[in-house]
Amino acid sequence: MGGTSPLLKFSFKKGEEVKVEQSSLLKNYMVMSGSFNPVHTGHFSLARIAQLKASQRNGIMFEIALKNADKGVLGDPEKISDRILLIEQLQKDYSDDVTVVLSHEPLFLQKVTYLSQCSMVLGHDTYLRLLDTKYYNHSQEKLKEALATFKQQGTTFVVGGRICADHVFHTGEVQMIPEEYREMFSFLSEKEFRQDISSTEIRAKTNKF
Repeated sequence: MGGTSPLLKFSFKKGEEVKVEQSSLLKNYMVMSGSFNPVHTGHFSLARIAQLKASQRNGIMFEIALKNADKGVLGDPEKISDRILLIEQLQKDYSDDVTVVLSHEPLFLQKVTYLSQCSMVLGHDTYLRLLDTKYYNHSQEKLKEALATFKQQGTTFVVGGRICADHVFHTGEVQMIPEEYREMFSFLSEKEFRQDISSTEIRAKTNKF
């Protein structure tokens, strides 16, 4: 199973010019997918900790999904450019090489067609959506088929937690995962990662993006 859709790929490496190219298959990255509206230090910190936990040798990749299963289409070139530039600016405070990819696949099951042996870092809410049968025609069997595809592609997941409405720190509950696929998931404790910051809060304070 290989990727076929061209991806626009931006590579930010220390001391080098930004490299822009097209790609159809990405291997051995720690992938953080989202709209990044806006990206913030919490994204970078979570991706970095997850990358160390998963030992992905090609570093961190931010995948900006131009189509989102819940938020619709991001089609404004200026907004896309702003998000890429902000990632570039924040990357300068980190020692890691960072790659940004623009894709059109809204669902994780579609994203893995161009990922091989990658790990995906998920926040608590994204973890819940990944296992929600709403995105699999409301079918538990379709969900299991998707998990089997992830396993076939060598995909693993690192899950970070957050403080929820009950004022308690929640990370993923392993019981939500069918037992035969639990080994694909690892969970960061509150001690390993906690940053009380969100894009939603930033937008509310700045009235931007």
